[in-house]
Amino acid sequence: MRRYDSRRLGGSRGEPIECGVYMWDAAADAFRMDATLCRYLGLPEEVGVEGIALRRVVDLIHTADSTEFSNAIKNSARTGSSFRQSFRLGATSERAERLQAIGHSFFGAQHTPGVCTGMVFRTARGAKSAEAELTDHCIAAYEFARKSNSAMVQYLISMALIELGYQIAGFEPGRVQ
Repeated sequence: MRRYDSRRLGGSRGEPIECGVYMWDAAADAFRMDATLCRYLGLPEEVGVEGIALRRVVDLIHTADSTEFSNAIKNSARTGSSFRQSFRLGATSERAERLQAIGHSFFGAQHTPGVCTGMVFRTARGAKSAEAELTDHCIAAYEFARKSNSAMVQYLISMALIELGYQIAGFEPGRVQ
């Protein structure tokens, strides 16, 4: 998936933004991904189709970020909530590439952990964009509305989150490409 205009993500205008897509089946512990995410992680495309254990994905993440990433995605699967995590690739490299993962988990039968789906994209080193900060606040508001059984507020905030997702991915406002 490519989007053009990566200024907010640390790139230069016209440089393509590639978003990798993933799906983690928590019950089967099968982390599947598209070719873009396989390329980010240095894995053959076949591995993405077949799926690998989450532990193998976590092993590819910088040691300073791996535990936090693992805990965040597992918590998302356990609670059926949104997932958002910034992390670096490479075991110890200080100049490691920084990525952002955004997703949501859905429960399986009998309210058991089901699947966590989302996308991963490159982001500027250490930068937190306005869109990312707004997204954090919207996610917190959405969770509060969900706990308060306020369906209309949940719906409105979900629309704001979709628009922010488009902006983060590099879509022009109001235009899906």
